Amino acid sequence: MRFVKVRDTKLKPDYDWMADIRSLADLMEVEKLFTSRNAFCIMDYIGSRDYANEMNAIFEGSPIKKDGVNYQDHCHPRNILRPFFFASLGSIPENTKVSPLLYFAEKLDGVIGIKASELAKHGRILINQNGGFFTWREGIKELESREANYFPQYDKRNIKVSKYPNGTHWYITCNGTSIVVDGIEKWKTEKAAWAASERWLKESAGKSS
Repeated sequence: MRFVKVRDTKLKPDYDWMADIRSLADLMEVEKLFTSRNAFCIMDYIGSRDYANEMNAIFEGSPIKKDGVNYQDHCHPRNILRPFFFASLGSIPENTKVSPLLYFAEKLDGVIGIKASELAKHGRILINQNGGFFTWREGIKELESREANYFPQYDKRNIKVSKYPNGTHWYITCNGTSIVVDGIEKWKTEKAAWAASERWLKESAGKSS
């Protein structure tokens, strides 16, 4: 996958590594990077007290009110999708009987659809590590490019090795996204997981173009 650093010569800011999307195939490839991150966010939510309360409200026939839920209890901070998660849940219409989980999933689908539409219209979009994007436009200057299998700017500070409560395997995440190394996504020991993460960091650096 191709990543670029760019400068907006009109507005002046420089942008860190962004996925350079020029086709629908490119878009689908980068969206796969976000899939496991979304799954972590959803799993955190399903395991929360809030989710149980909200489901009880639905089955008992009571409307869900967006200001009646404490969203502090779910969506672990490791997940960089967290701000979007909160924003989408906070936009649920008052007195609407809907699972916040399904509402969130619909919002995600909507964002992907917007990206596909803008890509078709402009022919090129840039997507950052949080899933935000903008179209290539006049005044954008490419500063650097790199082929890599992930957003290239990460180092060990972005890596987290953890396991689920009562779990027996260790998992690696990079800014909330599950990492697969040599076809393996879970390890028997924490030491083995950290060793795999170091191999992944070296590989993800890619080759400068």
